[in-house]
Amino acid sequence: MNENKKVKGKRERQPSGLWKVAKPNRIDPPFVGFDHMTWLSDEEKALGAEYLESFTRPQKYEFGLGKGTMPQLERIIGVNAFYSWMCDPECLVAFMGIYDKAIQLATGLDGFAELMQLGSNHTGIDTTERGKDPEIRRKFKLVMTMILAIGHERKDDYWLRTMTSNSSQTEPDKSGSYIIPAEKAVMLHNPDSSVWDDEESLAIKFTYAVMRSEMTDEIWGPCMEAWGPKEITRYAMFIGVYNLMLMQQTMYFGDDKSF
Repeated sequence: MNENKKVKGKRERQPSGLWKVAKPNRIDPPFVGFDHMTWLSDEEKALGAEYLESFTRPQKYEFGLGKGTMPQLERIIGVNAFYSWMCDPECLVAFMGIYDKAIQLATGLDGFAELMQLGSNHTGIDTTERGKDPEIRRKFKLVMTMILAIGHERKDDYWLRTMTSNSSQTEPDKSGSYIIPAEKAVMLHNPDSSVWDDEESLAIKFTYAVMRSEMTDEIWGPCMEAWGPKEITRYAMFIGVYNLMLMQQTMYFGDDKSF
């Protein structure tokens, strides 16, 4: 009988609990400089360095990372392959321009930094006064639902783990958390589930219809009634930009993923 023997895992873990991986990304992010990116010109390296530095300067919109209040998010977001995109700083800067604009148009927020502020703080959308605006709350709830649906449709384990550790809800649960409840997370495949309100359900159906090129009059009609042509167009652009971002960063993840 071996009842008291513990099963030993074959993989070693990092202190964070994630798997220890020798090379998590196919192109190493330039966190220690751009010297290994020999294909970049001095001007491109300078652009990349300036962009990276902008993330370490005091921000107008204060992220909630590094405070210990969002430990799950801090653990997973640190292995994001997004920064491998720095292999071409000009390409990344060009993307961030349209990324910021898509967020502004879809939410009324001031681009990525303000969206990140709300999502990465444990007080979520109630972190700021602007978050109390009814229209911003409504649109924030819709786009965060769409972002989760995009991850589900792409079968993107990293992104789903990130977003289910994010303050994506507009109302806290009994413990005060703005993280999506498990009963909603497991129903992303079913927009008709009772866990969703009518507009969340519509947002999920719209996201899948756009991504699958399966828009129908049955979905289009309620979307037009709820949002109108301008809002629909902005949500479609938002979905497309997020899909591009996830496609790009997934390409950089190595086969032996740490998450």
